[in-house]
Amino acid sequence: MTATTEEVTFTVEIPTESAVRRFIESLRSDYRNVELVGRHDHDHPTTAREGRRGWLATELTDRQREILQVAYYSGYFEDPRETTGAEISEQLGINRSTFHRTLRAAERASFAALLD
Repeated sequence: MTATTEEVTFTVEIPTESAVRRFIESLRSDYRNVELVGRHDHDHPTTAREGRRGWLATELTDRQREILQVAYYSGYFEDPRETTGAEISEQLGINRSTFHRTLRAAERASFAALLD
């Protein structure tokens, strides 16, 4: 999600074509200026997605998972970065060293699971 004083932009993942239509119609019933500006179809097998989420739930601490997800969805891993570690730390109410230490632990666990 990104927001300016003029607009808010969301990126969402919706499982089916009919769900996309229902989702947009539901938003438009409350917000008439809702506009679908793009759509990308991805082939994500449900079992693979469930496996990844299950792994996140068992291999990372709640705090590691939260910080990793906030960093990812805030654009921290983009090049150039859309959000800095200082900004994310402030958003989460923690100091920068805690953010970076916890993020590195989550990255280490993720790479270990991927590469070992």
